[in-house]
Amino acid sequence: MLISPTPRMLGRVAARASLAILASASAGCSSSFFRMTPDSGVGAPAPGGSTPKASPKASRPARHAAAAPTMAAPVLAAPAVVDTQLPEPDPAPSDSAGVARLRQLLQVWHLASLYHPAVIERGAPWDSAFIRAATVVRSANDPEQLASAYRRMLSVLQDPLTRVELTDSAGTTATVVNDAVGYEHGSERTRDSVLILRVPLGAAQRALLTDSAAAMVNRLLSTAPGRVVLDLRGSGVPQHTTVDRIGDDRIDTVVDRFAISAGLATQLNSMLTIASSERTRRVGGARYVDGQWQPDDAWTVRTGRPVFAGSSSPRRVMVLANRATVLPRALLSLVASGRATLLAEEGVDDTPLVSSVVLPITDRTAVRIRTGELVHADGTTGLVADTVLPRAAQPLDSAPVLRAALSLLRTHRVVRVSREPVRRLPAVLPNYYGRDPYPFMGARLLAAAQLWSAIRVRHVHRDLYDEDMDALLVRTIPKLEAARVASEYAAALTPMVSALDDAPANLRGQSADTVRGTASVPFRLRWIEDRAIITDVVRDSVTKALGIETGMEVTAADGFPMPAWIIDHRTAVSAPNTWSRLRALMPQVALGPGGGALFRLRDLTNREWQLNIPRSAAYVAPLVLAERPGMSAVRTLPGDIVYLDVERLPHDSIAVILARSRGARAWMLDLRGTLGTGRAEAIIAAVRSVPEAVTAREVRRYESEPCVTPTLREARHLCAQTREARSRVSRGDTAGHYAGRLVALIDERTEGDMERLAIALDAVARITFIGSSSAGAPGEVMDIALPGLLYVALPIVELRQSDDGQLQRVGITPSVEVRLTVRGVRSGFDDVIERTQQWLVQQLDPPSRRRR
Repeated sequence: MLISPTPRMLGRVAARASLAILASASAGCSSSFFRMTPDSGVGAPAPGGSTPKASPKASRPARHAAAAPTMAAPVLAAPAVVDTQLPEPDPAPSDSAGVARLRQLLQVWHLASLYHPAVIERGAPWDSAFIRAATVVRSANDPEQLASAYRRMLSVLQDPLTRVELTDSAGTTATVVNDAVGYEHGSERTRDSVLILRVPLGAAQRALLTDSAAAMVNRLLSTAPGRVVLDLRGSGVPQHTTVDRIGDDRIDTVVDRFAISAGLATQLNSMLTIASSERTRRVGGARYVDGQWQPDDAWTVRTGRPVFAGSSSPRRVMVLANRATVLPRALLSLVASGRATLLAEEGVDDTPLVSSVVLPITDRTAVRIRTGELVHADGTTGLVADTVLPRAAQPLDSAPVLRAALSLLRTHRVVRVSREPVRRLPAVLPNYYGRDPYPFMGARLLAAAQLWSAIRVRHVHRDLYDEDMDALLVRTIPKLEAARVASEYAAALTPMVSALDDAPANLRGQSADTVRGTASVPFRLRWIEDRAIITDVVRDSVTKALGIETGMEVTAADGFPMPAWIIDHRTAVSAPNTWSRLRALMPQVALGPGGGALFRLRDLTNREWQLNIPRSAAYVAPLVLAERPGMSAVRTLPGDIVYLDVERLPHDSIAVILARSRGARAWMLDLRGTLGTGRAEAIIAAVRSVPEAVTAREVRRYESEPCVTPTLREARHLCAQTREARSRVSRGDTAGHYAGRLVALIDERTEGDMERLAIALDAVARITFIGSSSAGAPGEVMDIALPGLLYVALPIVELRQSDDGQLQRVGITPSVEVRLTVRGVRSGFDDVIERTQQWLVQQLDPPSRRRR
């Protein structure tokens, strides 16, 4: 398949062709200063010998010098590899060592997926790389095999900085210490007035970056001609800029300070520019986009320093660098703006200029992950050379980059590569990984990684966990490995989802439904007065023959007494409090596999008998309907009170219904259920008595910087987090609002959108809540998609009361507490509606008091 060339590819081809022509016609330099031993490169010994003389002219290094001793070099990431199909391992759990290796792999995937530019903007197939690596990492028998699996996974990022490195016994990254032999400050003018200024800016030349050297360079540049070659090639491996290191002794800080003192940029600049800076990722929060909530991840850019003009006339500047060069940020502004050309000897490296984090994977091996990226004033990113040339073939030959620079200056040619950032949509997991209900083992482990990552960063209530989520992850990994069918895969993930403990965030999907059961018995249960009571029955021949009636109590299900059944199934659902959990568990009692189920029922006369009740898929659809099908959604009660069942109001005619009911003395809004689209706005507009009101306080959480702590418990105390609090304000016209008495019915079924409607009504109108406490889960949720067509709704916004009082897990406390009773269910009336009607009549028509 042919691939169309990008602008960057065309620029490189044109540059190489031009330089090949220019090199053949170039003239040599009149000095032997630049005939030096080439840089040995990262991981190779540098030539050594007698100490060069400190003179303005360069001294020639010894040809027969002994190799300098070096330490172990970092293991660089291997180039991109064409993956072959790996055999799928048999379902089996790993031992504790294998689980620990997978646990570390999850953290590497987590950090790169959130912070690495290649994953975020360039479409790197990071999820697919994790899937392939997981099966190798879990069974790696030696450190080299483990490091090879990581190199293969990291190669898809195509980033030299993100790599596998060796560490010393103290756990710090090993670096190479090269001698500065052959790299000294110096200058030379050619016969045609080209200034060649040698300023080596490598880590090994750190001792040469003195104030006196800066003053010498400044003097030379102040009298420089119109054409300058700035040779910054150095040697050594620079220190890495990590997010947890501070101070002025970093090599990039030293180089920037030296460049300012030496005027490397200002003396060559003829107009104001802005120094290049770094952008990093801010992760967390939430924003509402196109009708749904999404993560509010964004790039944060540090403002670069201004680079003032020190020259009135423009100069042509050629900057020579190699992989060991630590380029000053001010000088990069000239390259980005086209006022200088960057020629690289075998490439350039932005390692010392950007942030990265290190994660140990063994005692002697670590993974370094890029978390920042260079950004220039014109919006371009990264460090890209205008052209890349090889080293000199012989030690005494002139460097090809120097010959090319002189040729460009003498022929007035311009070589400039496109630095426009390459942006692609995030990679999509292939269907054979993501859409099979029973995915590959690596994809099953990816589900745990995605869920654990969302819990660490996305979940807004991650301080409220009752369970140790990291220990739960360790228990989940071997279950996912051993899953043999789709239902076992979903069952392995269910405990992690139900441990969220702040919202009804159940696992959704076909395989999850199979775990809960795809068939139901012909009745529905609710927890009333500490008993499981049948509230609705499907009327058919089965229920008639078995004698099942509304109001019966279920004392045992599937052979278990109800208290034991509740304890055993507690982790099957997620809920913010006890009353919400019992409400979520009751529908699970009816569900299960098709066939007979053993239940024990107690009738209205307190007699008990055991029944084999059939479960059928045909019973599921009728039982998911509204719980009040026999009652009208809109009806007038005695005392001129209009009852409005908000859950069942038709959204297309709700405004007409509310306008028709304006003459009533009181409205009874039933908020016990789910809220449909368009109903909240119409109800608020009809009852608004305050033109502007703060309905709630919204809290969002952001990760200020990458958190490398291995556990969530440590992250709470050691990682920097930012909280942003905003007020949600409701504004609208109060003309023609309903002026009668307002009452809202609430209980544990008032959750999500309906609970937010109750909060808004409390702020914009005078309303009285009657019933029991609401669910205590008002925050908005975001769907997290997992392999195998599974989904989890994760709360990403915390809502608090307008006075900053807590709502999560607490809910709205009613002014008048009324609960359903078993007697009311058996008698066929709603205790809450009956008691509310009585209360309203007393408020509207209070009894007259006789004067004494």
